[in-house]
Amino acid sequence: INEVLAHNTTKREADGSTPDWVELYNPTANPVDLADMSLSDDPAVPRKYVFAAGSRIAGRAFRTLKCDPDRPPGTNSTGFGLKFNGQALYLFDQLAKGGGALSAVSFGVQAADFSIGRVPNGSANWLLCQESIGADNHPVVLGDPMALKVNEWMANPASGDDWFEIYNPNYG
Repeated sequence: INEVLAHNTTKREADGSTPDWVELYNPTANPVDLADMSLSDDPAVPRKYVFAAGSRIAGRAFRTLKCDPDRPPGTNSTGFGLKFNGQALYLFDQLAKGGGALSAVSFGVQAADFSIGRVPNGSANWLLCQESIGADNHPVVLGDPMALKVNEWMANPASGDDWFEIYNPNYG
């Protein structure tokens, strides 16, 4: 598992839908046979989506699957959706090789139209990324949290709750 987009609101299909998706990456020079491997969002049900015979990823290539519960499982669709408020996703080996977990990612609440991806591809580093279906992952440039300033606050007001305001002088 190389990249996950679990809160797609803008990348539309021809039918107007905005499915989430998962990307697999093969970091080796040789093709990988995906037949009988599986993807799931539930480790207790590891074979929610099973790759069909003949499914492969070429060397140093990507394979993407839509994650939409309104689409039946097929060559390019898992048949299950992703939760933008967080979950986990697992890739399991072929049953003939024991069916154990090969890759997994667990994530929290997702920002709309941003993915989480390994940078560089296939590495152990998961970062917030610009979505990049079937291409190299590019991390989002984030500001320095040390630049944030508490700008104003109100403690024990006559009515309402306490509050404070944070100001980012580098926004723009």
